[in-house]
Amino acid sequence: MAVGVIAVWYVINDRAREHIDSATNYAISINQLLIRQDIDNRLSALDRLAQRWTAAGGTPYPIWEADAVRYVTDMPGFQSIEWADATLHIQWIVPLSGNEAAQDLDITQTEQARAAVAAARESGKAILSQPFELAQGGLGIAAYIPVTRESQFDGVVVGVLRLESWLNAVIGRLQSTNYHARILLQDHEVYRLDAGDSSINDTWTERGDFETQELTWTTLITPTREFVSAVHARSSTLILIVGLLFSVLVAIVVYLALVARFRSLQFHDTASRLTRLFQNLPGMAYRCVDQPDSPMEFVSEGCYALSGYSRDDFSERRVSWGELIHPDDRARVSQRMREAIDAGDTYEFEYRILTRDKEERWMWERGRVVDSERSRDIRFEGFVRDISRQRAAEDEAQQRLEQLAHMDRLIMLDEMATGIAHEINQPLTAISLFATAGKRLLDAGNRERMPEIFDKLSQHAQRASAVIERIQSMARRQESTKEIVDCNTLVEDVAKLADAEARIRDMTIEVETENDLPPVAVDAVQIQQVALNLLRNGMEAMRSVDCRDGNTITLQTSLCDDGDVKVAVIDKGCGVSEAGAKTLFTPFSTTKESGMGMGLAISHALVTAHGGYVDFLNNESGGATFFFTLPAAGK
Repeated sequence: MAVGVIAVWYVINDRAREHIDSATNYAISINQLLIRQDIDNRLSALDRLAQRWTAAGGTPYPIWEADAVRYVTDMPGFQSIEWADATLHIQWIVPLSGNEAAQDLDITQTEQARAAVAAARESGKAILSQPFELAQGGLGIAAYIPVTRESQFDGVVVGVLRLESWLNAVIGRLQSTNYHARILLQDHEVYRLDAGDSSINDTWTERGDFETQELTWTTLITPTREFVSAVHARSSTLILIVGLLFSVLVAIVVYLALVARFRSLQFHDTASRLTRLFQNLPGMAYRCVDQPDSPMEFVSEGCYALSGYSRDDFSERRVSWGELIHPDDRARVSQRMREAIDAGDTYEFEYRILTRDKEERWMWERGRVVDSERSRDIRFEGFVRDISRQRAAEDEAQQRLEQLAHMDRLIMLDEMATGIAHEINQPLTAISLFATAGKRLLDAGNRERMPEIFDKLSQHAQRASAVIERIQSMARRQESTKEIVDCNTLVEDVAKLADAEARIRDMTIEVETENDLPPVAVDAVQIQQVALNLLRNGMEAMRSVDCRDGNTITLQTSLCDDGDVKVAVIDKGCGVSEAGAKTLFTPFSTTKESGMGMGLAISHALVTAHGGYVDFLNNESGGATFFFTLPAAGK
């Protein structure tokens, strides 16, 4: 019996060592997983910030600041989120407090930043720098995400992480009291977490090395002496006493029970951690099979909030995710899945679903193709999030812009009322005169000249009709629709609409158009509104200096080097002061006594929505040139 008990003791003691090693290695794996995932999440968030910058053609500071503040708040550990322009000087910082020293700083002053920025520009992807000493003390790393606009480098989004506070937010709250943890980056200790007042047993220290984003991390996990003693107590002392008292049979039973307990604790610990992770996700994680309607092998609890269906509904295949996709979007989603399979790459797209209550919602999905270990079926793993509120906010913002643009056109037409009345009265007066002359000729029996009289009446009636049609087009409120048009034709129509106002002001509109310009896809009324606004602003500027440099204002079209179409208004007015240039496109900023300050702000928003930009420059000979660009159709 003694030999049997000793043998059992050795076996259990060995299993205890395996358990300690296994639990320690599991803690290493969890820490590695959390660091990898959090780095990926933060890079994705910064990448979305850069993508919005690119899509919007340069994001205004308030919008950029709001996004950056949300990221800093939602993701503890950020020292700051910064924007550096194309000269690689920092322009915007969130939060500014405590980071004032970085304002207008050249981010390439350090070797780590210079190498990371160069790699980011060359690859076009997010790059993490090597660790460096922060100005506030402590070590940090920085993520650099390049931003392009109009295919040109426009700067970088920089996310600075303070390593100690970041790692404490990522792994500190999940660290067990049974272990001491040390994190090394490039062989430098950047984080240490001790399990209370417990003593350290370096004999059991396990080391785990991993690499992410070209940075080498090392995780050192050491179980506490109390934990090691407790495991050995359960696996050795208890077995010896019970075995000696109740025979080899009882010892075997206890041994099996302990093994089962160890495995149960490991499984429960793993399940608890995964459950907490999935519950914190603002959406649904999934794994599905590449079959009709995409049946799910696994979905997280977030599926109910998204669709109204429970996990059991999906796992028991009472409903498939593909069945929920809106019929108008199914073909597009299927095509993107096929492209992802062919490329063996990740996929990302937006689409609509119909929930259990037949409510239409917008979803954003990102995932990747994975190889199956048990069958030849192709599988997808990914994440789905509800973006209905975001899409609704974008639609509402577009509607507000169109409403503001319509009101601006009505105000503009009201200001032009005198010129419009003069423009219409001329053909009407001519019609009256020719009608009187025709009656006299008819009374005199002179019918030979009547056809000529009728031709004149028709000509002036068509002239009046054309003026009214242009006014109706500008005043009409309708849904914004884009069409393929000739930019030269748009410019000539604007010149005709503003001609009466120019003649009243004793000014001349000169139109210069470049031949063979590519067509543009625009809302014609909105673009005419922008050109007319710039033209009238130019005439106002010339009137403010009594046309001392001439009374000709030029409306010009040309082709940019990148293939875009440029429309410019060249005036001979007072130009733009240095102080006025800072708030030129800001709403409610105006130099006119009766102006509202919305014209240029609305024009800027309309051109930006068309994928172009508005700018100006002061002319050397006096006056200013305001211009905007429009992408060529199909570009």
